[in-house]
Amino acid sequence: MALVKLPLFPLNIVVLPFEEVPLHIFEPRYKQMVKYSIAQGKPFGIVFKDDKNIDTLGCSVEITKVIKSYTSGEYDIVVTGEKRFKIMNRTKKEGLWIGNIEFFPDQAPIDSNLFKEIQDEYLKVLLKFGIEENLELHLNKKLSYEFVKGILLPISIKKKLLEIVNEKDRLSFIKNLFNEIQSRSPIPQNGQNIPEA
Repeated sequence: MALVKLPLFPLNIVVLPFEEVPLHIFEPRYKQMVKYSIAQGKPFGIVFKDDKNIDTLGCSVEITKVIKSYTSGEYDIVVTGEKRFKIMNRTKKEGLWIGNIEFFPDQAPIDSNLFKEIQDEYLKVLLKFGIEENLELHLNKKLSYEFVKGILLPISIKKKLLEIVNEKDRLSFIKNLFNEIQSRSPIPQNGQNIPEA
């Protein structure tokens, strides 16, 4: 598979496909990256970074909303996760990491029985959170990642979801996750702080 060049945005978060994340952009290198992304309609990649390392797995994101652009060149934006990727190597250009990346192939058809089971578990989770309106809308999902959109998950779980290659394995993982959620006290909806860079 051919490698693709993608600007990388290392942050202390993990983004999954379909997930919507608000960002505040203020560093010059990232202001340029976002400006280019808006003008060209091009994605960039978000990769998890801790104090020492940058992960090799990430998710490409598309800017789906510009909330505010400041005269200083700063931005408040919302990005939506698109495709998982693996960084094969990376180079720094004017302070910005550029990854030579390989996208993971699109999802294979899935086990319809397992999908039905996960829909049932998801419905129970929705009801646990007190979500009782427009349930058909919530249940109109086609891929594993859509089921965890809007649920605040620990970074370790999100990293695991990025790592699982097989859609069936990912659905099984999410099903177990939903079983665990139901056995615990309520957890908050996605109310995380807005990452800044």
